[in-house]
Amino acid sequence: MSSSTAAPVAVEYPDSDGKPSAESDFQFGYLAYARERLRIYYRDECQRDDVYVAGNLLIYYEEGNLKARVAPAKRELYRRLGVTEYWQYDPTGDYLEPVLQGLELAGGEYAPIPRRKTAEGLPALVSRVLGLELHVTEDGLRFLDPATGKYLTSHAQAEARAAAEARAAAAEARVAKLEARLRDRGDPEP
Repeated sequence: MSSSTAAPVAVEYPDSDGKPSAESDFQFGYLAYARERLRIYYRDECQRDDVYVAGNLLIYYEEGNLKARVAPAKRELYRRLGVTEYWQYDPTGDYLEPVLQGLELAGGEYAPIPRRKTAEGLPALVSRVLGLELHVTEDGLRFLDPATGKYLTSHAQAEARAAAEARAAAAEARVAKLEARLRDRGDPEP
C-alpha cells in the first residue's frame, strides 16, 4: 500500500470585493493620519515588529474560503470573530453623536468604552489594545501617548516641526556669528 500526500492547493485571494470605497477626501485624511501615525509609533517609538497597521482592508477570516470575507464596518461579524475593540469616528458629526465611539468586547458582547474629559475638557477614550488615548481636538482625531503626555504627530507634522527647529537654529547661529564679528571689531553689542 502506498500513501501519497496531496500538495496543498494554492488559493488566490482577490484584493477587492468589487464594491467602491465609501470615504470622501475629508474622511480619508483621518484614516491616513491614523494609519501613518500608528505605523510610525509602533515601528519607531515602540520598536515593535509584531504589529501590523492597515485601514479599510478586505479581510478573509477563514483560510481557503473566498466567501468568508469582510470589508470594514461589520460590527456583528467582528464581535463573532472576537475583535477586541471596535471604533467609529465621524469627523463631520453627521452620523454619530458623540463623534468618537469605542466598543470593547466583554463577555462575548460589545460594551461602550467609558468616556472621560481631559484636563482641557476634551472628550477622550482609552484603547487598551493600542495603549493610547483617543482624543477629539479642534484638529480632529488625535492619539495621545499617556506615557509621555504628548500627541502623536503625523509624518508631515513631524517634518514641519523639524524644519522649523532647523530654521530657528540657523537663525540663532547667524545672530551668534554677527555678535562675534561685532565683538571682534570692538563695536558695542547691539
